[in-house]
Amino acid sequence: MKVSSRYPYLKVVFWFSVCPFLISGLCALLLMVISIFNIFDVDYNLFGRAVSSFPLAFFIFSLGVFYFPPAAILSVIYSVLKVKKNAKGVLFVSLSGALGAHLWNFLFFSMTERNIFPAPLLPSISLFMGFLSSLIIGVVALPKNGSMNGVSHE
Repeated sequence: MKVSSRYPYLKVVFWFSVCPFLISGLCALLLMVISIFNIFDVDYNLFGRAVSSFPLAFFIFSLGVFYFPPAAILSVIYSVLKVKKNAKGVLFVSLSGALGAHLWNFLFFSMTERNIFPAPLLPSISLFMGFLSSLIIGVVALPKNGSMNGVSHE
């Protein structure tokens, strides 16, 4: 029987706080790779493709900064609640991440005079990306189900 009574607060807070940077970084990298190795384009100037796709890739990566505040708030909530890696815990962080991103969009864009994104598209993308990134980080960073109170349920 494995005995452990400490919850990894810093690990959970760190990984869920950087969650938006990981997903936006992966999307930016995917965009760069697709634009560089576009097989449908007959022009094989790889450097030109990389340079021309960099501004959009940088914008996509910078969305990690935009979604950092709700991710950091949610990560503290997960630590306070001591969420574990089980079906309920991973589903909870996944749905919370999706709804947190969606609520952040609503709060931010309701305060601006005009919306710079297509209105129907951004909420669905943020919901999906929030769910997917929180799901991945939940599986990786949450502690196992039986690691509290000195009793292991494995």
